[in-house]
Amino acid sequence: MEQHTHPDPAWQRTRDAFQHLTQTLIDALPAPPGETAEARARRNNAIIAQVSALCPANAAEAGLAVQHVAANAMGLAAMRMAASPDLAPGLAVKCLAQVNATIRLAQSALRALQRMQAAREKREAQENGAGATAWAEHIAARTMSEDIASAPEQVDPSLDPEVETYIHVHPRRAALIRRHGGVPDDVSFGPPDETIVHALVTGRSPLLLTLDNPEF
Repeated sequence: MEQHTHPDPAWQRTRDAFQHLTQTLIDALPAPPGETAEARARRNNAIIAQVSALCPANAAEAGLAVQHVAANAMGLAAMRMAASPDLAPGLAVKCLAQVNATIRLAQSALRALQRMQAAREKREAQENGAGATAWAEHIAARTMSEDIASAPEQVDPSLDPEVETYIHVHPRRAALIRRHGGVPDDVSFGPPDETIVHALVTGRSPLLLTLDNPEF
């Protein structure tokens, strides 16, 4: 099998979009209370959890998810500032107005995201099934965590890039092959290369172990 040094171009573009959005979100967030390294780490972990819980499956959905999380964080920061006993009354009123504006923005972004996801899930329901949501959440969390950590590798170093690409493009098929111990006889899709099948069935990398989730 020919070896590749980079994942599928479509996946790479999606990953670049997540990386850009992650950095934009971090830059837009208000500083955490205390502004220590530990506080920043907790804040970053919190935004990963929030964005990935919204299960963005593509760059457009990720943009709306980031917009929702950023607006919500800004609203909470303004709310905290408005509650400060040392704040002048006039500034407190302005902070509360900012809270209302950012909460409306957060809610609007969330509604737009839900509409977009509903339309996509309707299109993909027959092929992807119930596991698509869990997979989208996993990929969002994994990608954002790697971006925040500035990981130098863009693919799982323990996994052949062609195998990783197949998992990203066809997660349900990969999980089925792994669970069955090979390509079932009655599938409607074309089987991948035998080397990919062998890696899916026998591999123990973190990404492959994710396929063992019963939701897939």
